[in-house]
Amino acid sequence: LTITTFGSETPIQRNYGITNIQLWDRDGYPRRYSVATNEKSVEPMQRSHLSADDGRFLVENDIQLSLSNAYIHPKILLGGSDVFTLLNNEQGAHLTLPTGLIISPSKLKYLVARRAPAPAGTTDVPCNTSTHQTPDHQSLSDERTDSKTNHDRQDEVEDPHHSEVEGLQPRETTTDSPTGSLDPSTTSASLVRRMSTPYPTTKQWPFIYHLETTVAKIQENSELLEQYHGTFMNQLALSIIEEVDPNAQPVGRRVRSLLDQAVITPQNETTKLRVVFDASAHRRGCSSLNSVLHRGPVILPSLYDILLRFRIGKIALTSDVEKAFLQVRLQPQDRDVTGLLWLHCSQAGVSADNIVTYRFTRVTFELSCSPFLLAGTINHNLKNYVDDKRFAKQLHENTYVDNVILTASSTTETSELYQVANEVFNEMNMNLPKFRSNREEVNGRIKRVDLSTRNK
Repeated sequence: LTITTFGSETPIQRNYGITNIQLWDRDGYPRRYSVATNEKSVEPMQRSHLSADDGRFLVENDIQLSLSNAYIHPKILLGGSDVFTLLNNEQGAHLTLPTGLIISPSKLKYLVARRAPAPAGTTDVPCNTSTHQTPDHQSLSDERTDSKTNHDRQDEVEDPHHSEVEGLQPRETTTDSPTGSLDPSTTSASLVRRMSTPYPTTKQWPFIYHLETTVAKIQENSELLEQYHGTFMNQLALSIIEEVDPNAQPVGRRVRSLLDQAVITPQNETTKLRVVFDASAHRRGCSSLNSVLHRGPVILPSLYDILLRFRIGKIALTSDVEKAFLQVRLQPQDRDVTGLLWLHCSQAGVSADNIVTYRFTRVTFELSCSPFLLAGTINHNLKNYVDDKRFAKQLHENTYVDNVILTASSTTETSELYQVANEVFNEMNMNLPKFRSNREEVNGRIKRVDLSTRNK
């Protein structure tokens, strides 16, 4: 190869070996390239900096970049002709971040096309530039800035995924219990909205029409109507929902109602009738609540790993968290987006004087961010309020949403798992009412109130 470095008048000729490499794209397809080999390709380089505005832009558009504030040592450099084969125009045009960085969708991940301009008020610093000449005389270059300047700029960089975890805000517990048990009010969650996307506004008439339709359907079965009404009254008594004063100003200046419908599940042990809500419903041309909520990252353990451990284990012990999502409180400023309409008296029909507005004080399952908020709450409790760290780790790795799947090597160990798991979730004010094992000896040691009557 003939290499000409920047500012050099004399080209350098060297012999290099040729090898073939294979990269797998995001769809799992292999991509093969022929490259020259050398002990050293380029000088270490600093990855691009992201500002707070850049981070917010990436979060709201669900874009993940493999960028960090550290020097990297590239092991593979591709020429322009090879890079063009990786560009994915089907994903849309290039995007420009607020600071000027251009990111391009590719069949691998997003590519950063150029660096952002220096912040106002900064001075130029010396830089070392390295150029790699490819066989077709195409080159790629980058620069390394002074380490002291990079350290000074570190404080200006915000983690682009910081807002993904800011929805979980644990408060200080006031309990004196040595085990650190939590009251339901000590762990609350807030709904993180996608940046620059306003909450959808609500006009009452579509939801009143939906209420009329729902009542008309379930009035045909008086027992179903009473169960439906009883569900709301029970949730009101348990402070899962609260009545909204129609004359009061919204707490968070955001108002939204959810659509509800009945789901009858007679085969379930704990919930025969469920009232489910639709947070994805929207009027034509308008956004739904779920479309503007940030889902949060996936922090659940690998389901594949859980199933493998379940198959390998000798004795299994399973359980479900009862009404798990309703154990996590919503912060007051976010409750107005979870409103619902119902009746003061279920027998009186729909009228202006008989309509009452409630709102949720807890996280509902139908919100797109609910799996993240529930998993974050359980993980927070296991990490901070369980003394046995070994068991806390075991419980964390084998709890998927509201399902607990444990294994042990003996009946004695399985019985101990039942006792400890029950105590831990009781301290979280969560109930595990449906324990079941594949060994009848273990089932015989489980309290009748905690034992599932269904064979799993």
